[in-house]
Parts: sequence; C-alpha cells; structure tokens
Amino acid sequence: MTSVHPFWGVVLLGIAGSAAEAGSPQPFTDEAIARGINFPVQIGYAELGSGLGMFDIDGDGDADAIVMGASDGRVGLYENDGTGQFTNRTDLDGGGRRLTPHTDYAGVSAADYDSDGDLDIYLSRYGAPNVLWRNDGGWSFT
Repeated sequence: MTSVHPFWGVVLLGIAGSAAEAGSPQPFTDEAIARGINFPVQIGYAELGSGLGMFDIDGDGDADAIVMGASDGRVGLYENDGTGQFTNRTDLDGGGRRLTPHTDYAGVSAADYDSDGDLDIYLSRYGAPNVLWRNDGGWSFT
C-alpha cells in the first residue's frame, strides 16, 4: 500500500502544476505572413472553420502546409524551406489557376496511397464529394 502513495503524490503535484499554468495566459504571436503564409480565408458557414494540414509533401524532412478555406475554392500549398520560412506553391503554372474548382473544404489528410514514395493529399468537403490529389512529385498533383 505504501508504494501507491508516491504515485498519488506525483499525480497530485502534476494536477496542481497544471492548474497553476492554466490560470496564466500563454502568449502566441501570429507569424504567418512574416513566414510566407498569406492565405486569406472566408468562412461561408458560421459553424465551420477552415482547415490546415502540416505534412512533408516534398519528402525533404520538414512540414509543409496545406491551407483551405478560400471562398474561390483555392487550396493553399506552402513549401517549408527547413528554417520555418514558406514559399507559396499554390499556383503551380504561374497563371493563377486554382488547383481545384471546389469550395467548402473542411479537412485534409496525407498518405502515400499509391506506394510511389510521396504523400498524396485527401481533401474532405462539406456536403459534397471529397477530392484525392495524387502527388506526381515536384509539387505537381493530378
């Protein structure tokens, strides 16, 4: 029975420490634009938020960003250079082409569904069919 007491002491100390930390505000600084992610979103439904996924899309060992929620259907793709600075890869052909004509994206996931060694992107949509982008490498998707 005495071996249980030290355990509960650690648990209670952890709870007390958590409560003290929870009462003090934790500062965050919005660095998105300074880091290269400038993707304004417009939420069409008050109860729905936009989506964000952080995955190593280009296989270089750092987390790239996929942002959704633009009213015109764009999905933002941002390449991480390894230092936390991002480059916009959304308009791959330079002509302002949207990567997809759909809107109302709600979630994103990534996996190598075709076993070719790179992450493919699965986008879920609200009230509409979902979208699967096959990663062809070099920030090209089909």
